[in-house]
Amino acid sequence: MLAEACPPEYFTYQNIDPVFRWVFDALSDKNNFISQYHRKPKRFLEKNNDIKKCKAMGLSFFDNFEGSLKRYSDLQNQIGDKIYETLGTKIAQGYLTEEDGVNGDFDLTGHFTHHPYSTKEYFDRFNLIYSFQ
Repeated sequence: MLAEACPPEYFTYQNIDPVFRWVFDALSDKNNFISQYHRKPKRFLEKNNDIKKCKAMGLSFFDNFEGSLKRYSDLQNQIGDKIYETLGTKIAQGYLTEEDGVNGDFDLTGHFTHHPYSTKEYFDRFNLIYSFQ
């Protein structure tokens, strides 16, 4: 249980089109629309505060292609070439509706955290548009 409200109360329902997300080779990969937290919860047990845990429970999206590309490149420079094992190998483009969940604020690269209600429709809503490899 988190001491902080998750998702935060200031997150809003929005239609956002287009959105960009890092994904793995096949759009059908089960990890494409699962949060970092839910993929490896032990990674977040001790070293992160509730705000970081809550962010990790959401899905990362970008509202622009260039921001998505730049942030991936920045992380690759920090973490190394094996980044694709955790974050993905491609960029997919799709859209979010108000009914999908709630969204946080956009940062300077266009990144925002999305807390979905269900992601099963996302597999049909996104198309691969770019490969990092």
